[in-house]
Amino acid sequence: MPTLDEVKRDLATDYRFHQKMSVDEIKIILENEDMSGNYNVPFVLEAGNLDIEMVIDFGEYLNDVRTEPVSLEYFCCVRIDGEWESYDIIFDDVILDVPDIEAEMFRVLSKYAEEKGLSFFSDKNVGRCEMQTCERCKNSSLTLRMSFFNTQMICPACIKTEKAHAGYQEAHDTETEAVRQGDYNFPGIGLPEDLARRYPHAHLKGHEENGENE
Repeated sequence: MPTLDEVKRDLATDYRFHQKMSVDEIKIILENEDMSGNYNVPFVLEAGNLDIEMVIDFGEYLNDVRTEPVSLEYFCCVRIDGEWESYDIIFDDVILDVPDIEAEMFRVLSKYAEEKGLSFFSDKNVGRCEMQTCERCKNSSLTLRMSFFNTQMICPACIKTEKAHAGYQEAHDTETEAVRQGDYNFPGIGLPEDLARRYPHAHLKGHEENGENE
């Protein structure tokens, strides 16, 4: 993959780095869980056909109670036919205590682009970014991942909802242990009843198909 200096040189005006708040301001938000601000994307790095956004995730609520703390995450978008499209959450730790946030975000984006076969420069991303249907919420998404609760292929929004669920850690740990024991086709512990009710039109996959959640 090209270096940051090479990308800046070759992309010229098609490279941009936007900063909306300081690292210290972000740390205060995280420490105080302050949600009074209305801007939750403090840094954006655009490099040709790809961008990476640092997002302040204010968590989800269940019965007016926040189910997870305020946190940071990275999100990737791709440019197709001149329009930016949401692509995927980048599951990489967001590190604020680095000498250069811009260089760190470029490092994360470059690593992700190499893993996914994406390009800063060419239009080859188009063939890799066809819209797919989430098996849980039925919305369209450029990327899907398998659920930890069952074998549904789900979109980034459903992944985020799943990670905020009280049963997520059990599902994650159970699957991890199953894989450690050599079961690479573990179907999951089953979709929790509250999520199943939330998505009643979704075709259930995993233990639910065998009636194990009845």
